[in-house]
Amino acid sequence: NIGEAVTVRVIHDALPPQAPGQPSAREETSPGSGFARSFPLTWEWEPAKDNFRVDSYRVFVLVDSGTLTLAGSTPTPSFPLAVTTGRSYQVRVQAVDAAGNLGVLSQLSRPIFVDMTSPTTPSIRIREPRVLPGNLVDADSILVELVVPSEDDLFLGYQLLGGQYATWT
Repeated sequence: NIGEAVTVRVIHDALPPQAPGQPSAREETSPGSGFARSFPLTWEWEPAKDNFRVDSYRVFVLVDSGTLTLAGSTPTPSFPLAVTTGRSYQVRVQAVDAAGNLGVLSQLSRPIFVDMTSPTTPSIRIREPRVLPGNLVDADSILVELVVPSEDDLFLGYQLLGGQYATWT
């Protein structure tokens, strides 16, 4: 209405947000493993605190220990990052408050190596005793050699499964 007094409260926010928590990848194969087998990687972190409110987060990525570059921004403490197999990724985030104040960068995440290739099947050679016709072995114990292809440079292990009468020690 014309002639009515209006009170306007102006708040000057010069305080930047605090640093968010250290980012981690939701798709990490197991906590602390440093490996992921999916696309994209979804990075998550504890929200930053601010004297008014955090408006968004700037997300920076480091690929293969290269240069930290801006990957994008998000209004929530979560960011899906497109990744490529065979590469290592680390992330830092920075909170931005409603006044545009930039907070301190978070700690750098642990590196996550993305490997979306299936492991190569190893071959098995019976070393001792001598193999009889029909792949039969007449012995109480045998020595088996597991031959892993050299391209499996991230070899973590294979599980040997015994047949009906086999036991493994």
